[in-house]
This record gives sequence, structure tokens and C-alpha cells, in this order.
Amino acid sequence: MPPEAARLRGRSGRRKIPAGAAGRDTEKIKQDRGRRPLKKEKDKIMKKGLWMGTALLLAALMLSGCESAKTEQVETESETEEAASSEYYENYAFEYNTDDYVELGEYKGLTYTPQDVSVTDEEVEEYVQDLVDSAQYVDEITDRAVADGDTVNIDFVGTIDGEAFDGGTASGQSLTIGSDSYIDGFEDGLIGVMPGETVDLDLAFPEDYYNEDYAGQDCVFTVTVNFIEGDYITPALDEDFVADYCARYEVEGLTTVDDLYAYVREDLEESKAESALSQKQSELFSAACDACTIKDLPQELVDEYAEYYRSQYEYYAASMGIDLETFLGYYDMDEETFEADAVSYGEEYAGNMLIIVAICRAEGFEVTDEVYEERLAAYAEENGYYDEDDNLDPQALEDAYGRNYITQIIYNDQAIAILEQYAVEGEVTETEVETE
Repeated sequence: MPPEAARLRGRSGRRKIPAGAAGRDTEKIKQDRGRRPLKKEKDKIMKKGLWMGTALLLAALMLSGCESAKTEQVETESETEEAASSEYYENYAFEYNTDDYVELGEYKGLTYTPQDVSVTDEEVEEYVQDLVDSAQYVDEITDRAVADGDTVNIDFVGTIDGEAFDGGTASGQSLTIGSDSYIDGFEDGLIGVMPGETVDLDLAFPEDYYNEDYAGQDCVFTVTVNFIEGDYITPALDEDFVADYCARYEVEGLTTVDDLYAYVREDLEESKAESALSQKQSELFSAACDACTIKDLPQELVDEYAEYYRSQYEYYAASMGIDLETFLGYYDMDEETFEADAVSYGEEYAGNMLIIVAICRAEGFEVTDEVYEERLAAYAEENGYYDEDDNLDPQALEDAYGRNYITQIIYNDQAIAILEQYAVEGEVTETEVETE
């Protein structure tokens, strides 16, 4: 999706529940496992990630191109990092006389379905226990030698003729002895080694090794056994656990387990409220678009959005070291279909942007210099744009995105505010609540 949709809301991160330890860096598991930030901590990570209003995101979600499984597969966080730049577009919807392109339908009195935002005791308990369970750590056994079947944590350096070779060095690797994961002799050579010891394994790559540069070559692996992995230990839910969580995520004010429960409840309540707001805005914007008639579209605006669509696929193909045709093949898409999707994407996105501006103008709203400066400052504060002296720095925000880009976002936010102002709350049925 265009950078507005991808970047303009702060990146809140993802909850991470690491998988099992097999084949992973156990030390990293110990560091990462389960000590996940709640939304409040993820918001701290958002610094310098620009939240720019819901409307553009909603507009993008309406598009068939964005809703398809193919596109969802390739939307990643790298898009948010790479896509936006100062004045990314040459043309913006607010630059056009929207009366020439859009016939507004009814945008007042639109109905939305309210969402149940209550948080149950069971949900809080489940989340807290999830934090505890996923904070498991590996018992490090160091008082006996390695035996067949053990999973060990190792560091190693592989050399050929005394020179380290690519891919032959690693630290904190988990290896199960007897799994035949490494070349012959590697795993057997660790049996009987005590944790803390380092051994040199004189080995040879098999003749049919997949990398022909190494096939049949003699090699030496210098291996240090750090520890034998025992059972996973689940920490107690106590004040030490709370203190560890607070220290990792710089949370203040939590001391007791009851404090943690209250904190989790508040976070879940905020998350549900945000989700309900997003759903409400999406419903309203969708209904407003459905009521409008697009009379015509500025071709240059369509072309820009279509080109962005193309460029993103090209970017992902290049990042994988393949050409666009090969990349599209992974998603069962030929180039003709892809081009049709790009044009359709450009048309729908351009239409949605024009509808946004038309709604604002129907209410007599324009982005004046005064409005721009006020909103720019608010966006800068919202997203942590401060200079080295900790003074608010709206100019840094404008330098990063461009005045026109931010101006379009102001229209987006205002259009959503207008729709919400006139919206009518519908009724929630019992079934809708139950399936939340």
C-alpha cells in the first residue's frame, strides 16, 4: 500500500511468543522469551514512527488490491521503513477541484456497529499467564559430560587450511546430539565433552556436499560447549517477575503482582477501545465511499498510485534476489494480471483520496497555514519529534515527509472526524458480542 497507509500510524510492533529452542540461539531465547511489551511499552518503541491519522489507512483497506491474499503476503514492516520519503508524490488529491471528479452521497447520519470493549477477568488471567509461560528459560546443566541425545548450546568456528570459511562460524547454537544436523563426526565428537571445554574436530565435508566449494575438503571445527540444555523452567509469578518486566520495558509504578494485573487490564481495555474505534471508522468510511459517485479521475494521480503498487512488488522481488516475473509466480500471478491490479489499485486509491477531500470541503474545511502549523505541531508531539535539547521539533517532521504529504494527512484526519461527528450508533446483537 502507499506509504500513507503503511507508515502514517506509529508502528506498535508485534507480540512475540518465541518458538521452541530447537536450532535456535538459546541465550537469545533467555533474553527474549515472553518478556513482551504490552501496548504501553510498544508505544514507547514507536518514537519517530509517524502516526498520521486513520483515514488513509482506511482508504487503503478498501482497495481490492490491498485486500487480496497476494498483497497481504508481501506487506511487511520493511515497507514502513523504506516507502515514505519527503514529498513522495508529485500530485495530491487536495490539489484538485474535487467537484470535477466526485459527486458526494450522504455522509451524515451513517450507522456503525458498536463493538463490545469490556475486558473480562478471564482475559486478564489468560494474558498474565501467557506472559509467565512464555518467560520460560532453559536450565543450564554444567556438571556432567555431553551424552548422546543431549541438546547442547555451542559456539564454533570452522576452518579450511587454517582460514575461517563463510557460514562456518556461530555462537549460542542449539544442537541435539544424534540428530545428524551437522556433517559426519561433528556431533559424535562432542560426546564426553564437559561444558566449558573447547575441542578441535578434524572432519571432512562429504563428497556430495551441496556447496561444491567445500565438497570433499578437510576442515577443522573448534567447538566450545557452553552448557547442556535441561528442562524449561517457568518463573514464579511474584514480585521478582514484576520487577524483571518493569526493568526490561522501563515501566514505572508496578511493584506487586496485583499491580501487574491492573496494568494488563488497562492495556487490554485500551487495545479493545482502539480496535473498536478503527472498526467504527472503517465502517463509516466504507459507507461514505459507497454513497459517492466518481465522475472522473485525474490520470496523473491514478498513475502515481499505480506506480507505487508496481514499485513495491519490484522492491520485494529485488530484496529476494529475483526478478518481478519470478516473484509474481510465487503468488500465481502473471504480468498481465499484475498490471491490471496496479491500474485498479491506482484508480480506487485516487478515488478514495478525492472523496476524503470532498467531504472536508463540503463542511467548509481547508488546510490553511494556521491549521497546518497547529496540526504539524500536534503530530510532532504525538510521535516524539524532539531535538537534542528536548524541544518539540515540528520542522524535523516536515523535513521527513514534506508539507504536501502532511497536508493530505490533515484532510484525511478531518474527513474521519466529520464522519464520526454525524455518525449514528447502531445496536449490537448478542451474537455479535459473543463472536467478538
